[in-house]
Amino acid sequence: MNQEIENFIKLVKINTISGSGVSSGGYRNCAKEISNQCREIGLDTKTLELVEGKPIVVASHYGEDRNLPSLLLTGHYDVVPCDPEKWTVDPFADEKVYGRGTQDMKCCLAAYIECLRRIKGVYILSIKKIKGIGITLIPLLDEEIGGADGMGKFVETNFFRSLNVGFALDEGLASPTHQVPVYFGERAIWWIKLKATGDTGHASRYLAPNGAMEKIHRCCDRALAFREKEAKKYRNGTDIGDIITLNLTSLKAGKTSDGGLTYALNVIPSEAEAGFDIRIPPTIQDLVTFENDLKNELTKGEDGIEYILINGMKVNPSTSLDIKKNLWWERFQKTCLNLGLEIVPQIFPAATDSRFLRAKNIPCLGFTPIPNTKVLFHDHDEYLPIDVYMNSITIYLEMIKDLVNLVD
Repeated sequence: MNQEIENFIKLVKINTISGSGVSSGGYRNCAKEISNQCREIGLDTKTLELVEGKPIVVASHYGEDRNLPSLLLTGHYDVVPCDPEKWTVDPFADEKVYGRGTQDMKCCLAAYIECLRRIKGVYILSIKKIKGIGITLIPLLDEEIGGADGMGKFVETNFFRSLNVGFALDEGLASPTHQVPVYFGERAIWWIKLKATGDTGHASRYLAPNGAMEKIHRCCDRALAFREKEAKKYRNGTDIGDIITLNLTSLKAGKTSDGGLTYALNVIPSEAEAGFDIRIPPTIQDLVTFENDLKNELTKGEDGIEYILINGMKVNPSTSLDIKKNLWWERFQKTCLNLGLEIVPQIFPAATDSRFLRAKNIPCLGFTPIPNTKVLFHDHDEYLPIDVYMNSITIYLEMIKDLVNLVD
């Protein structure tokens, strides 16, 4: 097995499940392995911990003029949880390229490193011709749980500002066809909770309509009616990235004295909660007004209902695809054309760390060049064919070479 595959597998074998990566030491172990691989190829490598136990790796190859903007290659090394009983292989120990994170998105991080290895080696003379654009690789974490302690904090630091990022590549999605999606924007992520309070008493009584359960029921009915209006657009052919999705994802109620092991079924609960995941396309720019309208739509001004915003974006800019305004996009397109790679610009249906960069007016594209590959993000038996991974390195190599020579 060659070194490029071995290094990829080393990253996949490290358990970096979001939420447990701090206590398990997985985050630090993975950051250490990434740092070692970057130092091995001669990148100037630093590790930052803006939050204890959550390391961010910054590895740079500098251009001749650091006053010019740099190219940022970024991605997350945390992964989502998995159910090992439903996998046919160990999700963190397979010697082939099965494993949690093979598509989302340790494949990109590993390919970035191997691409830079080639640049530092075979293509060193070409890179020396650069008039100034440097390359910075930033693997970070917690993207799968919102990114607040990862990219969210990092973009607010002076260290990040010193990188003078002009353009960034982040994650995309696999594609089951020869076409590769390129994401120039994404839907804003909103997590909200509605908490209802109401009368309580013996369950043999009739307290409607002032019970917490009745109130939360009415709120859920209104939310699902809103959902159905948007779902009709999707069923009629509108791309999911261009509509609002609203899903009821949690319900909580009941009187318990043992942490939820048992419930007093003869007591009408005085509180009930419902949680929702909402994704909003970038065509809706006034998110403040949207939030006020949504709050009014769901609660209808009922007493005893609290609206709680757990996670919500106030701005959601997209990256311009106007070649007169975005020379990076013009070069990106030409490189894909030269490689015979058919790309399809789209709005990412979920949320990535790209949103933190775009909020700082940094153009960013989500791009994972793994066409003709079954999409297994967050799925059982996540897998990436070796030939597809090796080809992605070649694609990244040509892309990076062209982008860093943009000043020519």
